[in-house]
Amino acid sequence: MNWIKWTLPLILWTLLLLFLTWYPKVKTPDIGIEAQDKIAHLLFFLLWGLLMCRSHSKYEINRVPSAVKVTIIVGILFAIVDESMQELIPGRNFSIYDGLANIMGVLMSIPFFLTIWLPRQGRSRIKQEKR
Repeated sequence: MNWIKWTLPLILWTLLLLFLTWYPKVKTPDIGIEAQDKIAHLLFFLLWGLLMCRSHSKYEINRVPSAVKVTIIVGILFAIVDESMQELIPGRNFSIYDGLANIMGVLMSIPFFLTIWLPRQGRSRIKQEKR
């Protein structure tokens, strides 16, 4: 049942990402920000990267270096494949800028995970284990 806590959020977010990026032409609301599509790509993949690091590290400090490597390698491959597959979907097309935004989101997730998420969540997990 531990996989539900650590891996299920990653699986669900991945499925949502695939649905949104592979569904024929999803109309996004215009909020008046230039390049909002790229910002959305970046944020979606940033969260994916955080969930991937979380899933593979389980907040155990000795697993973090491996989790970071896996997140970078799998994340870049996932970003490229996801964007490339859009060429096969009606109403969609490949965009190098969307792909770069995806990759940037994955790469930005690493320092965010290491400096903000891991210290906060790791401390709360250590406190729970001491009880």
